[in-house]
Amino acid sequence: MAGCLIDQGRYDEAEPLLLDVYGVIENSTEELADPLGNMLEQIIRLYELWEKPDKAGEWRAKLPPGLS
Repeated sequence: MAGCLIDQGRYDEAEPLLLDVYGVIENSTEELADPLGNMLEQIIRLYELWEKPDKAGEWRAKLPPGLS
């Protein structure tokens, strides 16, 4: 859903959805490197399209090696 909101330019609505899902994945006890990397890429895309390069950079720094 967040991806659709991003595509529609509804960044302020997409942001809390992405951050909530990221928090769930980050705090999971399972190995979720792929979903975590995908979620980070979506958050970075959101901030780049929203023209918030500082926020995009903060999240880009969290990418696992090989995804940056």
